[in-house]
Amino acid sequence: SGVGARIGARIGAALQRLSSKGGQQVLCVTHLPQVAAHGDLHLRISKGVSRDPSGEQHADTRAASEALGARPSLRTTITIDVLGDEEARIDEISAMLGLGDSEGRVSAARLLSISRVNPASVSAAQTNA
Repeated sequence: SGVGARIGARIGAALQRLSSKGGQQVLCVTHLPQVAAHGDLHLRISKGVSRDPSGEQHADTRAASEALGARPSLRTTITIDVLGDEEARIDEISAMLGLGDSEGRVSAARLLSISRVNPASVSAAQTNA
């Protein structure tokens, strides 16, 4: 906890080096755009709640739900989107930055560009911004 943009940039660069030079496969779940920009593959994972289309419940669960006056069966859903092109990554990183459309997109594109140049120099470039 308490990881900000500067440390996030260093973590992202270190994970990128581990993957490219260390021969390791790295899976990282993050809310930090500075870390996400360093990935070779970007996935967006979303969680939601929806009404169970089948409406099926086990008899015990249904009886307990009815006795408690519970709502119809709800289902937690997980969606995984592959952000396969540059624009999709820019959109997602922009949203992660929370800076608004134009400033966010410019900053997201910059993070992606810097992360590709030289992972060792990313920390300095991002912290001087």
